Amino acid sequence: LHCAVRHTIFWGMSTMFRTAALSASVMVAALQGAVAISNVPILHFPAQERSGTYIEVELGTPPQVVSAIFDTGSATLAVGGSTTSGTNAICSADQLTDGSCVVGSYNPADSSSVSYTVSNCERTNSEGHCDFTVRYGTGAYGISGSLVNDVLRVGSLEATVSLGAISSMFDGWQQRPANGIWGVGMPAGNCNPTCEPSAMSTLLQQSGAMDTFAVCLGVAGSPGVLSLGGADQQYYTGDMVYTSFSGSEGYYTVDLTGVGINGQELCSGPGCVKPEGSTSPTIVDSGTPPLLIYTTAYNALANNQVSCESDSDCLITLQMGDICINSAGLMTCDGTCQLDTSLVREATSAINGGATIVGNAAINQLYIEFDRAGSQLGFGQRSEQQCSVPCSAFISRSACQEAQTCSWSGSSCTGGSGQGNSAAGSTVSSGNCLVNSGNSGSNPAPAPPPSDNYNDDETPPPPPPTSDSYSNDYSPPPPPPTSDNDNYGDDGSYDIEVQPNQANSRTQTATATAPASKPSSSLSAGVIAAVVIASIGTLGSLVALYHIRARATAVDESAVPLV
Repeated sequence: LHCAVRHTIFWGMSTMFRTAALSASVMVAALQGAVAISNVPILHFPAQERSGTYIEVELGTPPQVVSAIFDTGSATLAVGGSTTSGTNAICSADQLTDGSCVVGSYNPADSSSVSYTVSNCERTNSEGHCDFTVRYGTGAYGISGSLVNDVLRVGSLEATVSLGAISSMFDGWQQRPANGIWGVGMPAGNCNPTCEPSAMSTLLQQSGAMDTFAVCLGVAGSPGVLSLGGADQQYYTGDMVYTSFSGSEGYYTVDLTGVGINGQELCSGPGCVKPEGSTSPTIVDSGTPPLLIYTTAYNALANNQVSCESDSDCLITLQMGDICINSAGLMTCDGTCQLDTSLVREATSAINGGATIVGNAAINQLYIEFDRAGSQLGFGQRSEQQCSVPCSAFISRSACQEAQTCSWSGSSCTGGSGQGNSAAGSTVSSGNCLVNSGNSGSNPAPAPPPSDNYNDDETPPPPPPTSDSYSNDYSPPPPPPTSDNDNYGDDGSYDIEVQPNQANSRTQTATATAPASKPSSSLSAGVIAAVVIASIGTLGSLVALYHIRARATAVDESAVPLV
């Protein structure tokens, strides 16, 4: 028996390190006994609206259904109520919307579980509650209200979280049918100005889930999936490939170094994806609809002479550290690869310093793991399985209809499984996948003016832009903020939040080094248990490595945000 156990232990150890089969999140789950992954639907905004996704959650006691923009570019959960100024008409969860109203609302006064107590409140408002204010894009618009604590229910998970009850919305911030925003970015970004644990962090922690979530973003007419507590193997095929966060607090950032088409390099190095000398990171943000890319790379893509026979020859390659994603649907083939300027837009200095933002359009045909415990992003190639969930997971009539194969009966969604996103044209790979074919140049000719086929009914005007109704969550504006009234961010960005300079900030003090990929299968619980018993010291070190968390530090009020 001892020999068998010893053999099992050494086999488990060698397999673990030889194949790097356990990511940070899997290791933590094995040791903590995390709950099963909970899959819930995320929905695409109506086809006539801009690209982007929203989610429906329940708040308070009894539960109040409310819809919110799903945004990886911010960290604040904030929702509107029936008395919120600046809001659109409100439809109940039982009503079928026609695009003129938002779905659901949250009224703290109607909840028996609400608390207005905020122990570290930085500022009170006229109602005597802890005030919060979030500015978006250039800072000309946003939301304000009171911080409260109440019960959040998402799928099978439940926790008491900090959230903002919105009293005012500025300059057309709202995006129907969403009546709020759920920022699921890194916790360090939830300072408005009071720093509170983010709703996503609290939900995962109190539910006993891993500090990880994954998404298959929805597309028009086909919902996607949010996997809480880990990546669900049914939605991707092959190995997930990983790249570490590039170190900027509050954001999911990557070290983007080059751009190409189907692996043919167009530009790389300094000045390709951000201005020369810029320290602005590349942000992965589901709330920004297009791929916003720096001028050099944008011109290279727009003026490329890459020949093709089909659209599959025109995938945009993004080199991120030692991995690549090849994004489908951003170019079409017409003898040469033609850029879709509604989905790929040129970034300007107004948001994120002109550096690239990898938005919804570039990642909605992949399955992406946001491994916060391991400080890494994982990209998986979509499997043949639709990003679908049971009909019972849809909690409003409009969402139930979006699932197509479900039906609303009484006050619930019934049927088998809803229709889900099946787009799977994008690919992933490890290593350096860009090859210089002589078709690149560090200073390509300027691109022609972009055509506007972006949602046909919304033509962005030339700069300077004027307002942005789509909650821009996470990028500092050049002070003082400028006016913005064009329904677009100054460079086409929609979900980058301005971090208040006067707020306390949090600094991530270290970044864990994670394996570049993990196979789709993992070690058995028995092997992991044996490894734990025999090598608790070694595993303790690994857990410590993968449990790095951002720590709050006070900064000078005049400090410049990292991006």
